[in-house]
Amino acid sequence: MPEVEYNFNFMKYAEELTKAMDFLGKDPRTIFIGQAVEYPGTAMSNTLKNIPKNKLCELPVAEEIAWNYQWTCVKQICSS
Repeated sequence: MPEVEYNFNFMKYAEELTKAMDFLGKDPRTIFIGQAVEYPGTAMSNTLKNIPKNKLCELPVAEEIAWNYQWTCVKQICSS
């Protein structure tokens, strides 16, 4: 069996993630919730650089609060 070569190209990956976020961001029902969403903090923060600020919801690092907040937002969105 031939040895498989892997070509991990982070820039291509980040570009594709950015395209996906741009696509999702065009949907009026989409909001982005989490840490390093509105403010830079991770390498992936740049994938949201083209998203309008009113669609970004930054949360503090507190997993239980984030989880409860997300479900509250989802319930509000789904009930409208």
